[in-house]
Order: sequence, then C-alpha cells, then structure tokens
Amino acid sequence: MYCQSGKCLIVDLTSHRVRSLPLPESLLSVYVGGSALATRLLLERSDAGTDPFGPNNPLVFACGALTGTMTPASSGHVVVTKSPLTGCLAETVSFGRFSLALRRSGYDALVITGVSPSPVYLFIDDRTVHFLKADHLKGRGTSETTADIRRATGDLDVEVASIGLAGDHRVRYATIEDGCHLTKRGGAGAVMGSKNLKAIAVRGTDSVSASDLTALQEFCLSFYARCRSDSSLQSQWDPAECLLDLDRAHALPTRNFQQASFKEAGALSQSLREENLPVRRNACPTCPVACRYVYKTGDREIILGYEALASLGPLCGIASAPSILKAAALCESYGLDPVSCGGLIAWAMETSEKGLVGQKESVPADIRFGKDTALLHMLDAITHRQGLGHLLAEGTRTASSKTGQGSEQWAMHIRGLEIRPCDPRSSKSKALELTLGLVDRPAVCCSLDSSASAFSQSLQDDLAFHRWKTRGHRQSMAL
Repeated sequence: MYCQSGKCLIVDLTSHRVRSLPLPESLLSVYVGGSALATRLLLERSDAGTDPFGPNNPLVFACGALTGTMTPASSGHVVVTKSPLTGCLAETVSFGRFSLALRRSGYDALVITGVSPSPVYLFIDDRTVHFLKADHLKGRGTSETTADIRRATGDLDVEVASIGLAGDHRVRYATIEDGCHLTKRGGAGAVMGSKNLKAIAVRGTDSVSASDLTALQEFCLSFYARCRSDSSLQSQWDPAECLLDLDRAHALPTRNFQQASFKEAGALSQSLREENLPVRRNACPTCPVACRYVYKTGDREIILGYEALASLGPLCGIASAPSILKAAALCESYGLDPVSCGGLIAWAMETSEKGLVGQKESVPADIRFGKDTALLHMLDAITHRQGLGHLLAEGTRTASSKTGQGSEQWAMHIRGLEIRPCDPRSSKSKALELTLGLVDRPAVCCSLDSSASAFSQSLQDDLAFHRWKTRGHRQSMAL
C-alpha cells in the first residue's frame, strides 16, 4: 500500500455501534481509493430496490489514494450513496481539510448505515467514535452547525461535514457541506438527513506515510514549479470569464434553455469584477492553483463557482450580481445544490409564465424570468417545503410529472438530475457527455436500481434529447 491505512470504519446508527473493517492490500490495489473504493463498499452493502431513505442505504465516505500526503491537489474524498433524486449512484467529490482529517484519523473510508432513533452527530476523535446528541442543531445552517460543534469540542481545528435545513427536510438534492465549495449533486445530504445524522466531526492527528518519500518530494517540487509558471491555470477558473466564454460559444443556458446566450452576460460579468470584486482567491490544501474566487455578500464571504453563477443567474434570467451572490450564500447555508435549484426554479418560472403553477400556491405571483425576489423566495420555500417549494423539493422530474399539462417538455433533466449549465446543443461531444454522465458505470446503476430492464427503459425515457430539440426553434445553435 502506498499511503493507505488499510482500515474502514463501519458505523451503525441504529444500534450506535462501530467496528473497524480491514481493507486488504489486494482490494486497495484494484480499487485505488476515492470513487472506486467507495462504490465497491456501497455495492457490497446495498441491494437492488433499496429505498434511498431507508436504513439499508449506506452513506460511504472514501479518501483519495494520496490524501494526506504532499502530493499536489490530493486533499480529497468522495461521498457515494443511492440517490433519492435519480435512484442511481450519487457521487460527490470534495477537497479540503475534512478529507485530510478523515485520513489522519486512521481510516481510508467511513461507511454509515442504519437510522438513529434521535438526532445525533458523530465525533471521530482519531480512532474513538462518539455519538453525541444533536437535537439543538436541528434547523441550524451548515456554518452555524460547524461553529457550535467546534465550541462543544473545545477545538477550533475539528473539521465538520454537516447538513443544513434542506437536509433536515429531506429536499432530494440537499448537500453535505464540509468547507469545499465544489458543486455537489445527487442528494447525499437528504440521505444523511434521513438517517437522523446532522453532522460528522473529525479530529485526526496521525501522520500519513509514503513508501518512497524522496521520490515523492522530487515529483511534488517539479509539479509545483510547473503549475506556478503557468498563469492560465488561475485565470481560466474565473467564473465571470467562464460565463463570457460560454456566452460567446452560444453554450450559456438562458431562461430554462430557451436560449443559449444571455444579452446581459457582459454586464453581469463586469459587475462581478467591479461592483463585487473578489475579496481574494484561495486554494484547497496541497493545491498550487488558487482557483476559488471569494466574493462578499452582506456580512459574509462566499466562494462562487461558474456552475452556481450560471444556474442561479442566466438560467433564471437573473442579471443582478448581488442577488446571485445572496442566492449562492443561501444555498450554502441551507445545504442545497445550486445547479438543481437553478434548474427547478427556471422550470417553475417558465411553467408559471404559461399559467400552470404558482397561481394557487403560497408563493409570489411574480414567478417570472428575471425576478430576483422570486429566486430568493423560492430558495426559502424549497428549503422549508412550503407551497410550491414542497413540490420543487422533489426534483424536476417529479414536479413536472405531477404538474403535467405538457410541462414535462421543458423539464430539463437526465434521469431526474438537473442538467449542468452548459448547453449541449453547442457541442455534440458535450451532449454525449451530459447524456452518459449518469451511465458511465451502468453496472453500478443497474445494481442499485430494481432491474437492468427498468434502468434501460427509464434511461431512454429521460435522455432529454427531445427536450433539447423542442428548445431548438427558440434560437439557432452553432453545432
């Protein structure tokens, strides 16, 4: 083994029991950490037809193969489970100090099963696991939960992965927030909420060894030097610039994919650069590229990525940078996937403009494209499952199916997962990538689904090509 500990922590929330499972070198050499190892552990512990919100749906955390070493951009872990949004694999990747703490606690992976009889949070203190009451944390935001747990443990260096109010209410695209600001898809936070697990706190103090430290040091020094000499590595992640690049390529989804360019894109990009100047750029631990742009909204700072910007902005017809930043901050605090939120609210805006939803619900009458007040209100409604928000909390596929009246034709999803903000009509390769995004491992999806035939049929029903084609008459696309 290169740097793995060869141990997996198994936690049963129902009985509040834990055990350590050996991970032999023969297994780790085939499933080399991260996604591969997590998926293997998930499949070993879940059956076809498992209810995503049931006690038999595991929640699996697995560190990358090099997490904890000095290797550049290696401070990551993955979370996998059966998605309550799609019924297939939910896989999210995070980079940050929580990943390092988990590896330094002495484990390569963490598997959580069962349902706790009362709200709890886990405190993994190296190899000691505590089940602590979390009744007082119900309804708390992710940052408040982290602060409360750190005060309770008396250690500001304890790393916390928690769910917000969206996870408490089982919004099907709720996220697990751990300080990493990558977009998290699939609803792992809802699964965590269904287990009555509010947070996982980790304090890891073990060192991580390498079999050939000298060779690793030489490689790392060379890699860091190359990264620092390439200035484009930093500029290419500027969300304002990404927005403009896709707009020029007619690949920026606008007003629920009715158009592929946004006439206010230039003004929005300029506003982000001037009126809401990034406070700073920062980087994940061990990463030489500071690609995360930190903005200020109100009295707090928020890291805004392109996907959140495009989904909460042009996709909903919103051109106000302050409103987009506020919406992104709400998504982080509530524990919501901003891509799914943007897709659902954009669908609701188009459906409302057609007179199909919003008229009899306890939501503003102005659910229209470009209305930033409606965007912010709907985020609250979704999180608290109030009025139309209760329907939208179930995802685009379910919301459009229940609404009917042809609204399925402008429900932009693939097998229930809202489409990332890059118009597939601008590139055939992008269309193929988006279409196959959930089926790059069909055996995994079939094992989690009730049957391979059901998976195949539902995939054909949800490819979303017909939805893209029906959008085509609105604006010609460059293919």
